[in-house]
Amino acid sequence: MRWGLIGIRLVIVAISLLIATIIILSIVPLAIGGLDVQLPEDEEGTWSIEGDVLTLTTPVEIYNGGFYNIEDFTISYKFMNETGDIVIEGQSEPVDISAGRTTTLNVSFVIDLNSIDPSELKKIVFESGSYDFVVNIETFYMMKLLKLEIGINNTMEWEPMINEFEMDLSSVNYEVNDSYLTINLPYHIYAADMLVGKQMTVRCVISNATAEIGSAQKIITLAQPFNDVLALTIDGSAANWLRDHSESLTILFVLEFKGASAAETYEYVWMPPGSQG
Repeated sequence: MRWGLIGIRLVIVAISLLIATIIILSIVPLAIGGLDVQLPEDEEGTWSIEGDVLTLTTPVEIYNGGFYNIEDFTISYKFMNETGDIVIEGQSEPVDISAGRTTTLNVSFVIDLNSIDPSELKKIVFESGSYDFVVNIETFYMMKLLKLEIGINNTMEWEPMINEFEMDLSSVNYEVNDSYLTINLPYHIYAADMLVGKQMTVRCVISNATAEIGSAQKIITLAQPFNDVLALTIDGSAANWLRDHSESLTILFVLEFKGASAAETYEYVWMPPGSQG
């Protein structure tokens, strides 16, 4: 999958704010030399993840043809959920846009996953949704005699970092041993390209009508696409029973990333060895 919608929306909002600020500056007395903006060809900007910090960066070139520097150009931002709680907030480093030259602003939005409430983190990692995105720009002009501030609110549609994780029960196979059974459960994961090479944990628990009868867990390193098999062992009396009897089983499949987890539940009808033929 391409994790594009959030990137497009964020960059559009950021660029719109920059242009709005430039329009204001263009009518300031003495700013008669002209102002020009060169937007990046890649409208999605560049997403990166380092440790637990997620960053969107997009370069914007601004030519200031006026007589005065644009000083301490700063962007602050907030993400708010449907109840108005602040989920993420941050502020860029102040940048000066010198008179008579072109300055490249690397506009960045930083999301520290460790700073997010666990319930919101689950939404960001695994779920689609919408957030109110509030951005404020503050800058100075005419040797800091003039201070300019502008703010814009927008609704941002969010796409999950992990779009899909699913088991393929039609391809389940098993191995019969003297004292235990091994059930091999194929699964796949579709996620944002930025997560390639990142580690996450997959867990599986299998139960009958009365109790848990087996489990498995492994740490994986994500590729794109990612297809794998989770081997789950059932032993003891449960294994002995399943050798000769069919049974309805429940499989709980859990994926964990950066402290957030999501689960899928499957119903699987076990058929004893030899009964399918």
